[in-house]
Amino acid sequence: MFKKFGKFTFLIFGVLLLYPIISLADMSSSTYRIYADVISIGGGTFSSSTYSLNGTLGEPTIGIITSSTYEIKGGFQYVEISEDGDTATISLDMSSSTLNLGDLSTSTVSQATTTATITTDSGTGFTLTISEVDGVGLDAVGDGTVTAGSEEYGVAVTGTYAYFLDNDLSVENRTLAQSSGIVTADETDVTFKASISSTSTLGVTYTQTITFTASVNP
Repeated sequence: MFKKFGKFTFLIFGVLLLYPIISLADMSSSTYRIYADVISIGGGTFSSSTYSLNGTLGEPTIGIITSSTYEIKGGFQYVEISEDGDTATISLDMSSSTLNLGDLSTSTVSQATTTATITTDSGTGFTLTISEVDGVGLDAVGDGTVTAGSEEYGVAVTGTYAYFLDNDLSVENRTLAQSSGIVTADETDVTFKASISSTSTLGVTYTQTITFTASVNP
C-alpha cells in the first residue's frame, strides 16, 4: 500500500526593521566643550485614558517597495490601517494541524480537508497563501483534476474568497484565498488530494510540513 502525508504546521512571522538616525551637535560652556554627540534611537509608548501613541525618534521615510519577487514595508512605524482609521488586525485559525491521507490505492482519490478561518478589520482585505512547503510529495497534478489511477497530488479550495476552485499545485507562494475588504470569521476549506497509478512505487511514506500565512493587503 502507499501512505502519504503527515503533520501540517501554520506559522505567521513578523519582522521589525529599525534604522538608527545619527544626530550631531557642537555644545560648549566656559568649562567644557562637546564636539559631537550621537542620538541613535528613541521613543516609546505614551497613553492616557483617551489615547495611545507609539512614538519613535529618527523615523525614516516609510512606504512600500515591491518587485516581482518581494515586498518591503519600510519604516519602524509602518502599520496597516483599518477602514475606520485604526491599526488593522488579522487572525487565522486552522481547524486541523495534522492531515492524514491514509493508504493510497489506484481505485480511489484520497483527500483530507482543513478549514482556515480568518477575521480582519482591514479595509483592503486579506490574502491567504501557502508560504512554505517542506518535504517531498507525489507528482504534482497537471491537468486540473486529481484522477484515480494516476499518480497525482494537488490542493483544491472552496469558500467565498477562494482564489481558485479546481485542483492546483501545492507549492510555496500559492495564493489560496483573497478578499478586498473587511471579513469576519470567513471560512476557506483547503482540501489536499492524492492518488497513485499501477506503476507508483509501493511501501513509501511521504510527509510534508505546510505553512499557511494570512496577511492584510497593502
